[in-house]
Amino acid sequence: MLTWLLGKGDERFDPAWEEVLARQVWQYRFLDQGQRARVREVVAALVARKAWTGGGGFRVTDVMRVTVSGVSALMTLGLEEPFFFPKLRSFILYPTGYDDPARGSVAGLLPTQDPLVSSPRLGEAWQGGPVVLSWRAAERQARVRGRGRNLVLHEMAHHVDSYDGDMGGTPYFDQREDRRRWREVTDAEYHRLVGQAKRRELTLLDHYGATNKAEFFAVATECFFERPHALRRRHAELFDLLAKFYRQDPTRWAPPPAPDTTPHATPQPKRPPRRSAGFPDLSHLQLGGADELFAHGVLMLGREEFADAERVFTEVLARVPDDGEARQHRGEARLGRGDYAGAIEDAQAALALDPHDEAAMLTHADASLATEDDATAASLVAALLTRNREHAEAWFLRGQIDWRAGDALAAAAAFRRVIDRDPFDADAHLWLADCLDEVEDPRGAEHHRQRAHQLDPDLETDGRRRP
Repeated sequence: MLTWLLGKGDERFDPAWEEVLARQVWQYRFLDQGQRARVREVVAALVARKAWTGGGGFRVTDVMRVTVSGVSALMTLGLEEPFFFPKLRSFILYPTGYDDPARGSVAGLLPTQDPLVSSPRLGEAWQGGPVVLSWRAAERQARVRGRGRNLVLHEMAHHVDSYDGDMGGTPYFDQREDRRRWREVTDAEYHRLVGQAKRRELTLLDHYGATNKAEFFAVATECFFERPHALRRRHAELFDLLAKFYRQDPTRWAPPPAPDTTPHATPQPKRPPRRSAGFPDLSHLQLGGADELFAHGVLMLGREEFADAERVFTEVLARVPDDGEARQHRGEARLGRGDYAGAIEDAQAALALDPHDEAAMLTHADASLATEDDATAASLVAALLTRNREHAEAWFLRGQIDWRAGDALAAAAAFRRVIDRDPFDADAHLWLADCLDEVEDPRGAEHHRQRAHQLDPDLETDGRRRP
């Protein structure tokens, strides 16, 4: 819990800052008088005690200090005593996104968290160091109610996460049972979000939380203070644990959203839009002729538009008959369409042009397995694994081959190798569960079946591929 290093603050709160908080921090308007007094006390302390630096010569004003401090203070409302984030040294503000924080000027410290975005960066928190923020993003998200995003809360959550010595997404709880429950609930919620993000589904929790457990905690904290009613309704156990950690229930002071105006999720489409005619605009790539067609085909493969992709790669091959990559990609499109003979033909042609084409070997093996030519599939998979022992897709096919041969133990070992390389492969978890059922390991089978369904609830009907 947030109980470390509490202390009284005697810094002065400028009365002019009251209007700043009411204008800049949307939650402040809904707090009672006691909660507002706590926010004012924390704001006064943070403004006075922390170093405030502008990156690249940016001038930091009191409005900026009070806004960032006011948002941070929301996290302390449930504590019996004021909490002034004593381990936080400083804030660094940039006017907008920034390319690279001044690592060399901060006592040689290196950031321990990946930035919120890669380029330009909007914010980051450093272990034992400053919190770095884009002022434009911080202000915009602090002022607007109900969006579910708040850069200050996100980075301050990382900072709070570090208080037990590790930014791993597991905040400190006093009770062992609470720590156990946190691991259990967030493990399930995190893997569910990973699966939803891979399928590009609309979600309440931002997809960035699927990056790792630390980012999940930061994203969940944002949602807890920004959209508490929705979080409690859709993720009740996660909400209850966050309420226990922060020792408060924001639904008691935050008004419920208007159902017709508040978005239900981050604006991410479930699948990329399918164009009714024409191709995506690739003019920025400055391609032409067969190269432009090839790029279109690759995009279509990525969208699983297999028939269209086959048509495009056929046109590429009409122009450049010896294009081995086009052969391989057309074979992949044919495999996706269920034309296994055509896929094998293209894969063999690609291998004739380049015997080391691993993608063509994989397509050939996959199509061979689909046509029950297990001997050919096994030979190709063995060749792939001889060349690259880390080839997860080859191990997946190896597991299918062993399963069909009746060797559930060997199949389980193969699927474990897949999961070692990609812990979020729902299909591999489900296959492994079946294998563990066969070798009479019901507990292990249930674990992996549960994990598969967290990652993809529709897997058994939509995602299972049985040879």
